[in-house]
Amino acid sequence: MKTFKNNEHYMKITNDAYCPMLNYIGSRPAESGGALFGYENDYVIRRFVPDEHAITTGSSYTMDTDFLNRMIKKLHTEEGLSLLGIVHSHPKGHKHLSPPDRKYFTDLLSYMPRKRFYTPIVFAIPDGEINVFPYFFENGSLSPQSAKLKFVDEDYKEEIEDSIFPSHFKQGQNNSVFVVCKKEVVPIREPSMNSTMVFFLIASTIFSGFVFYVVITILPFLFNHH
Repeated sequence: MKTFKNNEHYMKITNDAYCPMLNYIGSRPAESGGALFGYENDYVIRRFVPDEHAITTGSSYTMDTDFLNRMIKKLHTEEGLSLLGIVHSHPKGHKHLSPPDRKYFTDLLSYMPRKRFYTPIVFAIPDGEINVFPYFFENGSLSPQSAKLKFVDEDYKEEIEDSIFPSHFKQGQNNSVFVVCKKEVVPIREPSMNSTMVFFLIASTIFSGFVFYVVITILPFLFNHH
């Protein structure tokens, strides 16, 4: 990833990765996710692998780490691809990474040999909107940065940046990174009571008080006069 004018950053992705990502995550209610793969010499996202057996609820996404770790090792061994990011969806209105998201990705980069790691958020069609919000973490940073989405061809090439992490496998380098378990919880505001409900509660309280008064005051008086 290069830095452009005005400090703009781009998350480059091919159609072969983008379309499957949206077809999978965009068609499912939040939360769902998957892994993003590419080469470490250009950081272009070239492959999306869905996390099909993740445990998900309307406000949480727990990775199938056994499956993802197998895919990380397989794709690096067979194709030289490295894990470059994790994408997941949020309910509409929560386009930013949550505090648990930030902690997870910061911890992951503390031991993973990557200069940066992509962490885009997706809004899905079942939740009312489809959209992608690209973010990335740089190694050593505690805060995510925003990026712009840029589509590139499958055979895209550019001048290679100097990198201390070459794309080819180096003996002794741990390229099969083990992904720790992650639970992402999005705070959902409880619906506030409307005026009708408030009136009903007040009326119920008054009526209950009146009934109680009748029971303990008027009824004994009536029985004593018979």
